[in-house]
Amino acid sequence: MNATLKAPNISVAVQGLRTLDANTLPAAAKGLRAGLQHAAGLAQRKYLSGPRPDVLDVVTTRLRGSVTSDVQIEGGTVRGFIGSNVSYAPYHEFGFQGNIKVRAHTRAVDNLNRVEKVRVDKKGKRSSGLYRFDREGKVIGYKTTLLKLAASRGQLGDVSLEHRAEHERTVNYKGRPFVRPAVLESVNVIAAEVRKELAALAPKS
Repeated sequence: MNATLKAPNISVAVQGLRTLDANTLPAAAKGLRAGLQHAAGLAQRKYLSGPRPDVLDVVTTRLRGSVTSDVQIEGGTVRGFIGSNVSYAPYHEFGFQGNIKVRAHTRAVDNLNRVEKVRVDKKGKRSSGLYRFDREGKVIGYKTTLLKLAASRGQLGDVSLEHRAEHERTVNYKGRPFVRPAVLESVNVIAAEVRKELAALAPKS
C-alpha cells in the first residue's frame, strides 16, 4: 500500500490494492474517510482558529466551516479529497504574488485609543497584529472596522473619512496554508485508519 499527496486540489490516493478481494477497497475507503476527517478537524482547530499572525483566525467562521473531505473509489484506487469551496481559500492556502486592482473607496482614519499591536492570550503567548479592544480590554476583533468600533464607543467624532481613487496594489502574500499542513501532520493517522480497516478483513484464527 502506498499513499500520494497532490496539490493544488488536495487529494490522497491509496494504491496497490488491486489484488485483494472485493471488500478491500470499501474498507480502505472507510479508513481513508476517517483519516481525512481527522485532518479536516485539525485544519479547523490548529490552522483556522488563530492566533494571528502565524495562522488564520476566525472572522466569520465561513472558511473554517467550509473545510470538508470526500472519498471515491476509482478502479483499483481509493482517492480522498479535502479542501474548501470558499472562493478566497486558495489565496490563503497557496498565497499570491502580483498586482491587483483596488476599486475607488472611502476608508476611515481614526485617532481612537486602545488600538494595540500585540495580543497576549490566556497562556501568555504574544502575537502581533492590529487587535481592537473595548474599554475593559476585551478583544473586539481583528478586523472590526473603525466605524463600527467608533459607533460602539460613541466616538464617531474621532473618525474622519478619506476617499481613495481606483489604483493598483502590489501583493506579495506567502499565504497561511491550512489544508496541506493538516494533511501532512495526519499522514500517520490516515495510514493507521486504513490499516485498521484492512486488518478487520483478515480471517479470525
